[in-house]
Amino acid sequence: LASSPPSAAVLPDGSGGGEHRGDGLASILTCLRATCEKDDGIFVEVLQLLSQCMHAEEDWAPGISECMPLFLLRLDLVQWLMRCSLRRGTTTVVFCKAMGVLSQCSSVLSGRPVLLRFLSQVVESLRTSLKGHFWQDESRCRRVVATLHFVASLRLCARSVELLVASVPSAHTAALPQPPTPSPVGVVNAAIGGQGASEVFGSLGMDALLDLAELEARPTAANSAGAPLAHQPLPRVAPTSASAAVHEVRAAALRVLLAVAASEAPHAKAYFVSSSRAM
Repeated sequence: LASSPPSAAVLPDGSGGGEHRGDGLASILTCLRATCEKDDGIFVEVLQLLSQCMHAEEDWAPGISECMPLFLLRLDLVQWLMRCSLRRGTTTVVFCKAMGVLSQCSSVLSGRPVLLRFLSQVVESLRTSLKGHFWQDESRCRRVVATLHFVASLRLCARSVELLVASVPSAHTAALPQPPTPSPVGVVNAAIGGQGASEVFGSLGMDALLDLAELEARPTAANSAGAPLAHQPLPRVAPTSASAAVHEVRAAALRVLLAVAASEAPHAKAYFVSSSRAM
């Protein structure tokens, strides 16, 4: 699959499938879904093959009418990967590989309701992962980086941008009366499943992304009591896995901020201008 042009990789007997992908590859991938959910080793191999197919397709794209990401979306495999990535029992290696494949499918997800629903859940999961000194936990850190890379790969619409960087009331302002302004976030929450007010998903917030972009810290005995993340400097020692993880997080967060600034949202840049930290 990975070494052949997509049109030739369609059928398992090597006969090819013309301009459209045939039932052979579709049947193989559909049958493998149940096996993947039981065996992480097979799941990882399938994800690697899908990723290689999409990379190989870049050299053969002019000869086919349906790209690999669109083919996976039509087969419900993109939606399946989204569901798998959100399951509690999904291992970190499968999660990261799945998010990588979803990133490669970003070109066909723009503007689709399935993306908005998934992004709202991803943002909520990311908010949970960022609690505490997450960069000390290799598994959590890898998940955060994989999630940020996925978000950065998207062509963000106005609602997606609001889910990422809309203002989130801080602890000392949450109690103040807020004017009732319509919010796309609320519209998305209602569309997901009619959750109550206490269960809806919120935005990540510009400050959270800036915290990640400015992250330079491993907590020490002197500063682990609660100093802001950006104010916890790394010790002057040789590079460690923790410091490498911090740099990966910072780079991924900056990619997300760049994706927001370059998005299709008409007021995307206003989020930066209105933030005292961003400018």
